[in-house]
Amino acid sequence: MTDWLSSTWEANWRSFQYFNLYRLLLAGFFLLALIFPHEWTGRLNLLPSPALFVLTGGYVLGVIGGLLLSIHWQQRFNLQLTLQVVVDVLVVSLLMYVAGGVSSGLGILLIVSLAAASLVGRGRLVLFYAALATLAVLLSQIYGVVTKDFDQTSIVQAGLISAGFFATAILARLLGQRVMVNEELARRRGEALENQILIS
Repeated sequence: MTDWLSSTWEANWRSFQYFNLYRLLLAGFFLLALIFPHEWTGRLNLLPSPALFVLTGGYVLGVIGGLLLSIHWQQRFNLQLTLQVVVDVLVVSLLMYVAGGVSSGLGILLIVSLAAASLVGRGRLVLFYAALATLAVLLSQIYGVVTKDFDQTSIVQAGLISAGFFATAILARLLGQRVMVNEELARRRGEALENQILIS
């Protein structure tokens, strides 16, 4: 069934654009949180600083660029999706490091991004995305233990979140495949019905 899905799969640019809109809202939210800090940003240690402004500002520009690219240059779908996921992984893992590691709870943002990318993407790329997120979170957490006195037991939390990355990517991909199968069956039934109407 996987080969059949691979042969009938078509890039879903509309879903990819919605994914980029979600990312734009997220990036804008982080930037506004730095411009207008609140109590929760202080608790997360996301205090305004030049480095954070550069990071979040660059994230906003990167997402806008990815959104415009997905609208006006609908080619190389897998490459565009992979670049956007890489940007998400890098930015969120850096924000997690600044906010105190996995205990900040920002890892859930990566789970959402992985789920969305797995639904619009295809094949083994979803496992690559999960592996990339796992590597980024584990490395940032280990680096935080060494340089910023993160709790050493938090590495176990990072491992659990990493397992969640893989579970989310795989389950979302299976769900996406089921949707594709249902769409193909509906299309075939529609064609069969049209043929019957023409014959009659």
